[in-house]
Order: sequence, then structure tokens, then C-alpha cells
Amino acid sequence: MKRLIIYIFVVTGVSCIVSAVFYFNLYRLEIKKKTYVNKTFSYIRHSVEKNDILFVGSSRVWVHIDPVKIEKQTGLRAYNLALDGSGLPEHRAMIARYLKIHPAPKFIVLNVDFLCFDAWHETYNFPEYFHLMNDSVIGRYLKPYNVKYRSSPRKIVYALKWLSSMPDEDKLASLFKQQHFDVDAYKSYKGFNPVNRMWDKEAVEKLKLKFKPNLTPEGFRIFNDIVSICNQKNIKLIAVIAPFYKKYTSIVINAKESMNKIKLACKKKRVKVWDLSTLPLSDTTLYFYNSTHLNAKGAAIYTDSLSQRIKKEIGVGQH
Repeated sequence: MKRLIIYIFVVTGVSCIVSAVFYFNLYRLEIKKKTYVNKTFSYIRHSVEKNDILFVGSSRVWVHIDPVKIEKQTGLRAYNLALDGSGLPEHRAMIARYLKIHPAPKFIVLNVDFLCFDAWHETYNFPEYFHLMNDSVIGRYLKPYNVKYRSSPRKIVYALKWLSSMPDEDKLASLFKQQHFDVDAYKSYKGFNPVNRMWDKEAVEKLKLKFKPNLTPEGFRIFNDIVSICNQKNIKLIAVIAPFYKKYTSIVINAKESMNKIKLACKKKRVKVWDLSTLPLSDTTLYFYNSTHLNAKGAAIYTDSLSQRIKKEIGVGQH
């Protein structure tokens, strides 16, 4: 019996040590290089290049706005600082961490819509953010919205669960390979991810699903905080509402009321709103791959429209 107890203690101890090694090596996992979250945050945390304008938001920025095209048309150095499934908590974290080491841009164009003001939700694809939680700025802004990962025991369990789902070669890479940041690679990336898909049956089915926007007080508090961060750095913040397919608002409960609430929040903080949700391209499915996302053709047209707004804002081509 005594030997059995000793055996159990030894096995448990070894397991804890192995778990700790894996846990602490999560921060340099090779897998980090393969996620868009890490590409974006690597640029934020390691690059120091100057940009004149940042486009910040969720997938409705990520797949919609071509910064290279913006640069050619406006003369402003641009970057697409967006993440799939992100909301205002992530947007604030990205902006604050970017400004920690980068020169302040002249403009930040922030996408606002029905979804981003739902602040109290677990970060979308949180495993991809997990290695970032020890960053003082990112952790401070995202940990409150991912409560179940705040305690050390839960972190370790979650880390091991995540690690167990990875290919063996990535586990080995995490332990033995040194990570290097390639600044030039991320300069060429510029955050844009166009989607070459057309409207399909899945998009039709999604148009049958009604939902009610959850515009939380915390979401508006975070929006006000973003405004304050921009004001402190003398950055002009512009809110943009990206195009929806015209029938989309029919499935959004209280769509008009919710959008007016968002616009009012912008007005109170003297944030200019560019409402491009009803551009002519919104009348047809030709430029969408679902009701809230433009395909590559639609993104090109939308980017052109944004360029015109930006040129007007900075006085380019005005006589």
C-alpha cells in the first residue's frame, strides 16, 4: 500500500513537471506562426513602422479593406489591423498595444456594426490568443472577458488540452525551435484577406436566421475608451459601417433602433460616421459571399469608396 501511494505521488509529480514545461513553452509554439491572430499581433508587438491610417475591426474589415489599394489612391501609408470574429474588447487591445511602440497614425477607421458592441463574450478563437495573455497590455484588456482562463490551474488544463490537439511536429518545435520575427514578411501581409467566393446555398440559409443585437453598456464603455485613447494621441477616429446585403436587416430584430443607438454614441463623442452600409453594391448578391461579407470583387469596390472618403477628408483632389 505504501509503495502504491509513493508511486502515485511520483507519477503525479512527473505529470505536473511535464505539464509545466509544456505550459511555459506555449508562448513560443511554432503553431503561432500559422494563425492570423499571431500574424496581426506579431506586427503590433514587433514592428515599429509608421502608418498614416489604420483600419480596425472584425472580419468586416479583414476581408473588406485593401490597404495597398488605399495607399496607391490616397498617398497615405495604411494597414489593415483586423481579426476575424473580434469585437470592441479586442479592438481596444489592438489599438492600445499598437500605440505602445508605434508612432501614432493620423487616422483610425473603426468598423462599427450590430455585433461588435456585444462585449461580454469569450474571445472568438481564444486558443489563438492564449499565448498573448502574459503581454501586459493585451492581457489587461482581454482577461476580464475570458474569466474562466484566469486561474492558474484552469490555464494549465486548457493549455494541455490545446497542446494535445496539435500535430507532434508543432509540439517538438515549441520545445526546440527558436522563434524569429520577420518584419518584411508582415509588411507585405498588411492584414488584408480577400475571399474569392460567391453567394451560395449556405448564404441563403443564413438569411433565414433572425437574431437580436446585444448592444451592451460595457460595449459602449469600451467604445468611449477607444475614443479617449485616440484623443490622447491626437488621432482622428472615424467610425465606418460596412456594406450589408440589402435583405440582411430584415433578419435583424430592431435593426434600425440598434443602428441609431450606435450612431448616437458616435455623435456624443464627436466621432464622424461613414455609413456605407447601403452602397449600390448592396442591392445584389454578386458582390457578397454571405449577407454580411463582401467577396473579393465587392471588397475592391468598397475599398474604392473608402478611398474617395479618405481623399475628401485629407483634401486630396479638392479644388
